[in-house]
Amino acid sequence: MLQLDRRAALLLGGGLGAAIWLLSPLITGRREPWDAEGGYYAAALLGAGVIGGVLAPGQWFSTALGVFGGQVVVLLGGVMIEPSSGGLSPLGLLFLGWYSVLALLGALLGASVRRFGGRGKGQGRAGRGLSRAYTWRCFDSREGRIMREPPSRRR
Repeated sequence: MLQLDRRAALLLGGGLGAAIWLLSPLITGRREPWDAEGGYYAAALLGAGVIGGVLAPGQWFSTALGVFGGQVVVLLGGVMIEPSSGGLSPLGLLFLGWYSVLALLGALLGASVRRFGGRGKGQGRAGRGLSRAYTWRCFDSREGRIMREPPSRRR
């Protein structure tokens, strides 16, 4: 499956975070998602994190950071367009940071589902989406180096 690098994960998260704010007026009728009634903002952050974690399991933190960054860009862009709305922007940035913990949790959940979702289906480690850091390694004292596969697989 496709593996995203850190930059792609940041861009993916940024797009998801910006979409939360840009779609809020259409979905909730409120300009700022945290003003919406119900759980739109919390669900959107958690959902964006899960989507990012599933699509980039090895870069789940970068995805969550991108979700925060995408929201900041839209919030500050709104202040630039309409300066009279920027009186509370420092407080807004604090709220964004606090609420973005939900995106972080969602990304961790999505990455966990992607990484460990294939267990019990007869797939090898690569089938579960695990990175090379999780592969089996053994120190071979005869050769004095770390081997990447068990002795039974070596020729």
